[in-house]
Amino acid sequence: MRLSQISFEVEGQDTHTFYVFFVHVCTHISGPTLFWDIFFQIFFYFDKNHPLNPSKRKNCTFQIDSRRPALQNRKIMKKAIYPMYLFLFVFASVGMLYAQRTANTPNSIYENFSEAYHEMDANILEKLYVKDAVLLNLYDQSTPNSIHGNQTIQNYFSKFFEQVEKNGQTMRLVFKITNRKDLGKSILDNGFYELTYVQSDSSEIKTYGKLSTILILEEGLWKFKVDANTNTEETEYLQAKTDGMRQPKEAVKKQ
Repeated sequence: MRLSQISFEVEGQDTHTFYVFFVHVCTHISGPTLFWDIFFQIFFYFDKNHPLNPSKRKNCTFQIDSRRPALQNRKIMKKAIYPMYLFLFVFASVGMLYAQRTANTPNSIYENFSEAYHEMDANILEKLYVKDAVLLNLYDQSTPNSIHGNQTIQNYFSKFFEQVEKNGQTMRLVFKITNRKDLGKSILDNGFYELTYVQSDSSEIKTYGKLSTILILEEGLWKFKVDANTNTEETEYLQAKTDGMRQPKEAVKKQ
């Protein structure tokens, strides 16, 4: 092949394999298989002679040759580049929407809360509360207390984590949201949690609680405005129904 010539040859069967592989890759990066399959089917419908059309079963060649007139080469380039621009635009748009959708959900605040307990990092928790947030602790056999302000809340959890570390323990925290009322700019959540203390000998102590929270949007992120907690029994936690609601994921402790 001359240096002045760029060629792209595709065998029909290989093209189909490449098409399936390409849809599979796009699926794992930024969206469901159905979306990408429909996108490429529409794309190939309007350009049935495109080399990557899986319906083709003949050798097809895309060439740019310096021996051709410049105008003819420009037409070939336009035919190849415009669909590529369209693909890149759709790919980037879907990727951004997918990332935004997964990162900015009400469940993400509980997932970050679980991570803070796993890492025993009060700085993570401080970012989950608005500046004038209120934490209400209403546990049995303990004096009810109200903690106002995210800095004060951070200090409260920092002392709690220090005590847990001093005891040689680690923690796992799992949330179960049983009711959620979306009011637009705020969300009312009710649910339960399971807090596990892991001892130095790997034995475990489990405690259970109930929660009622008010979440509000601040700079595009859900944060706690009110966080009220009390204790409960294991039976009530296990019997609580979620009615198919998507639940916060459990955090995995970093190595």
